[in-house]
Amino acid sequence: MNGVMIYLKEPRPIANGHLIYAATPWALTSISQAQFWSGDFAARYGDGTVTDCLSLDLSDWNTPGILFGKTAKQCTRPQIVQEVLAQVRSALPGGAALLPDSIVRFWYVDPAITGEATPAVANDEPLLINTPSSWADRPGASTAIPNLFLAADHVRNSINLATMEGANEAGRMTANAVLDASGSSAARARLFSLYVPREFRLLHDTDDARYLLGLPNRFDLFDPHWPGR
Repeated sequence: MNGVMIYLKEPRPIANGHLIYAATPWALTSISQAQFWSGDFAARYGDGTVTDCLSLDLSDWNTPGILFGKTAKQCTRPQIVQEVLAQVRSALPGGAALLPDSIVRFWYVDPAITGEATPAVANDEPLLINTPSSWADRPGASTAIPNLFLAADHVRNSINLATMEGANEAGRMTANAVLDASGSSAARARLFSLYVPREFRLLHDTDDARYLLGLPNRFDLFDPHWPGR
């Protein structure tokens, strides 16, 4: 998973939140940024011609695309952008008219992607997938060093996954740790517990029981390694 930013000369609030392009070969998701920022986007960012930013994640770098027939790993940076636009346009009603080339001012592919379109292609920022029992090994916001505090999604918090929600919660914990260490009387940042709907608890409990019995999750319908499949 890694990202592409496409800067647009016209606002394109495609959806009020994250958008998943479920059928796209590169498993794209996007968010239109400008709608969530107060003030004049064009005046505040860039050279005054950019009024929106379509921020996209590419989650599948190994499946051929629809424009060049190449995987994302095999494409140059300009080809990645062209392929992403083609896939978004194909997934949206009236996509070609909604995102014409004429409104694209600039684009930016994450520099963590290196050696693109060569056998040496690499991602310096791979997606973190937590390993079992790693939560207990993660650090807290405060440390044994009095003036050293940690703030990132790897800090132990109620969200056991690398997400911006976890990073936000860790940042609040760190702010409180700084206030505590300084003896400040300022109000502490509010902390939140992860909400799990009651409707999911039975599924979780059943899965735990099946795991202890050596059985697969009920949703693992196509596991080729399970006997009898």
